[in-house]
Amino acid sequence: MATKLFARLPDVRGVPIAGQSNTVRVNIPPIGRLLNIKGNVIQGTVPAPLAAMKTAIGDVRLILNTEVVRKWRFSETVAQLSANGYPVEDGLFAIFLAEPWRATVLDEELLALQMGGVYNQVSLEFELTQPATPFEFDFAYEYDMTAKTLPNGQLMKGILGHEIQVENVGGGEPIIKLNPIEGALQRAWIVVPATVNVDRIRLVQGLSTFYDRWNTAARPEIARSLKDMGLSIPANFTNANGTFKMVPLVLDNNQRLANNIANLAGMNLQLTLSAPADVRILIEQQILR
Repeated sequence: MATKLFARLPDVRGVPIAGQSNTVRVNIPPIGRLLNIKGNVIQGTVPAPLAAMKTAIGDVRLILNTEVVRKWRFSETVAQLSANGYPVEDGLFAIFLAEPWRATVLDEELLALQMGGVYNQVSLEFELTQPATPFEFDFAYEYDMTAKTLPNGQLMKGILGHEIQVENVGGGEPIIKLNPIEGALQRAWIVVPATVNVDRIRLVQGLSTFYDRWNTAARPEIARSLKDMGLSIPANFTNANGTFKMVPLVLDNNQRLANNIANLAGMNLQLTLSAPADVRILIEQQILR
């Protein structure tokens, strides 16, 4: 990695006044290679409480030109960071492209977004409902000027894209057919109301089983698998829609990008649930962007 550069992002548009809602847009200069975006969120004279941020900030989108390549709720992104062992804290709005928890520097750099020479516009958008004491935002980003290139000098693309599949299912052992996705499946995060237990997760394709782990007090297999690389099941979280739990389905618990599922044709997600629920399946996939 070349010298990392630290710069401010002063082009922040659409921040509403107290009590109002709007889409906030942060424009990012499309030069170099984007590593991460970090915002300071201030309420009054102190960092905004993380609990208040999870309620006030809704969907977060990363947009390349006009294409949305990431879209999760802010609270879900915070839970994902926590599961990866990243220290979340009051006032922090962090979006990582190059993930610092990866096992190798090469994998970390492969996830950086090549902006220069590829995109005319890169932006971060999020839905915000301002509390009575409104949030103020100060965004910055980290990038470098090293191009991601193939041996022939051609620019190389590749990041983790985020998608959502929502299913209303009964309790017991529902079977969910996963929607086709563009790239290889890296991880999925199962989000359900906090009152519902996810006791088992399976990924089955025809006669092949790719993943089968229990998640009960007697059989805490998912938690044990995550421990291998310092990952964990995140704590329950509350946003404007209610209180939820997130159970990770991590194919790369050694933090290596090569551990994924390239072909999802006919792939079924089989869950064991304690009650009917609206299930949000947060997909992490490798995409050529």
